Amino acid sequence: MTAKLDLRGVPCPLNLVKVKLAIEKVAVGDILEIEIDDGEPIQNLPVSLGRQGQEILETTEQQGYFCLKVRRRL
Repeated sequence: MTAKLDLRGVPCPLNLVKVKLAIEKVAVGDILEIEIDDGEPIQNLPVSLGRQGQEILETTEQQGYFCLKVRRRL
């Protein structure tokens, strides 16, 4: 199952807090698809999620933003 979270326009570190809350609602093994802005969000969020033990499956650039697919591991 895949859940979606649109964080475009949400600055760091608030986007990380929102992702943490959203990923807690996703079952272990499921995927959270996150839409984030270029710049600090795409630079920081994948690193922070990796440190938390989550699995980054895919990062794709869309028109003006990025889509990050994360599998919940913990």
